[in-house]
Amino acid sequence: ATPGFRSARRFAHMDGGGRYLAVYEVADVDTVTSQAYMSQPQSDWTKRVQATWLRMDRSVWVEITKR
Repeated sequence: ATPGFRSARRFAHMDGGGRYLAVYEVADVDTVTSQAYMSQPQSDWTKRVQATWLRMDRSVWVEITKR
């Protein structure tokens, strides 16, 4: 596992149309925006999967309420 990642949740759209959402909880915004993370080599599997994507949106969000 990559340091700084606390959890991961993956969802499929309820219509089954091949739309997916991945939500990662990280220790700090630097976990997913650092040069070290962004420059990691991608696996062959990741390259194959990403080649099929029509759109990718990578955003960093901050939780505004605690459970």
